[in-house]
Amino acid sequence: MINSVFSLVLAIIASHSKRADGNVGSGDAAAEFEALCKIVRLAAPTVTIPTAADTNWPAIEKIAKINMTVADKEWKQIFRKKGESKAYHDAPPPELKPNSDWQDKWPLWKAAVEAIDNGSEDVDVKEMQLDKLDEQQRTLLRPHIIPIAETAVALTRTITSDTVGGDKLTNKEAAETLLDAVYGEHPKPTSVRFEKIFVAKPANNGRTAACEFGTTENRVRTVAATLACICYKDNSAGQTQVCKHEQDTTHDWTDASATMTADHIENILALCGKPSTETLTSEAVQDALQGIRSKITTKANDGYIGPFISACSGTAASGTCVKISGYKDAPDSKWQAIPWVGRLLILQQKLAMREKRIKEADQINNQLNVELAKAIATRYAVKHAQKLLTSKVQQQKKEVNQHTAGCHLRNKTIEECPSDHCNYDDKEKECKPKEGAETPAAGTEDGAAGTNAEAKKCSDKKTEGECKDGCKWEGET
Repeated sequence: MINSVFSLVLAIIASHSKRADGNVGSGDAAAEFEALCKIVRLAAPTVTIPTAADTNWPAIEKIAKINMTVADKEWKQIFRKKGESKAYHDAPPPELKPNSDWQDKWPLWKAAVEAIDNGSEDVDVKEMQLDKLDEQQRTLLRPHIIPIAETAVALTRTITSDTVGGDKLTNKEAAETLLDAVYGEHPKPTSVRFEKIFVAKPANNGRTAACEFGTTENRVRTVAATLACICYKDNSAGQTQVCKHEQDTTHDWTDASATMTADHIENILALCGKPSTETLTSEAVQDALQGIRSKITTKANDGYIGPFISACSGTAASGTCVKISGYKDAPDSKWQAIPWVGRLLILQQKLAMREKRIKEADQINNQLNVELAKAIATRYAVKHAQKLLTSKVQQQKKEVNQHTAGCHLRNKTIEECPSDHCNYDDKEKECKPKEGAETPAAGTEDGAAGTNAEAKKCSDKKTEGECKDGCKWEGET
């Protein structure tokens, strides 16, 4: 490990020494070549990007349906068109003087009203048994569901707005952007064309003028042209294998006659390796661009990609490079102005936005599912509480009936009349339930009905001779 690091340090020192001596050496542009090759590998004929954020959250729709089920009838009615069956307003009626946020929320609300109007025909309504809620349950649920619904809607508003068109980006658009950056056209050509990779084909004795980034004359506007200026050996005074040791040493750029061969540039591009098959991410594009920018050197007011000594003429004595005019004083703007860099920066921004929204949409979906679980739990908690309350009321009625029935079972004496629940009527000579202790339901209970009938059987006996069949004659006091 130590020997490897030491060898690398020696290679770097040797490289800088050669440049300082006025000579570009073999392998001196290896770092720049590899950095540029990352873009070449990304420029595959077909590209796959992450699927756009899914903001059609099922949970928010279910919460809206629960909320609309328990809402006041008057509120639900404003969504329906008067006099028309199952017809709804597509937007808030102006006469309602709607709040500013109604326009955004209206589609969700309208869909919820339509769903509950369809009853069990709606999958969610049927699954959550919303059509089974009675009026009391809806009333009890309302104050609990409203804040849950408000929280859910607020969550959907937290996703970052897509200001750069990240969600609209397609695989085809991404592939075309990368191919344009490398080859100046799409789809990928069988062989590079000089009028596409440069603004125009370099002129005779025009390599130095051509090897500068720009959008005019015959300057560099693609990655392929950038690699040509850095790696393509000058025929008379160039250094072989500047970019990679596998380069063919016989491939020359004859500047005097502007003799360039497309196949030679294709061979340089082929040394970058096979196109990537991985999903394209913003990080991959950003890392590739940053790797290239980190290789830029400056001299005087300008920047250079590739070995530079005095000029980008292609000779070993001067340099094999591409010039970025005015880079020193305005590095950011000059970097962004490089034709293929500008397009890739926009692609990277779109991918970054897309990925950010994907992550946020997943997080919101998870939070909405929590709110939905709360709403459903509340719905069944209220149902259970109502059942317990009904059972308690029925039990209380039963107890009252049992007590009041005891009054009728007693005989005609005051001693037999229990004072806890009954009053003795001196005039009628009867034991009667206290006021408020007897309810209309008392006579409907099976037990109460039986005991009342038994008491009536004895009370109907008016003489001692008639007092038989389980009755006892006590006489008058």
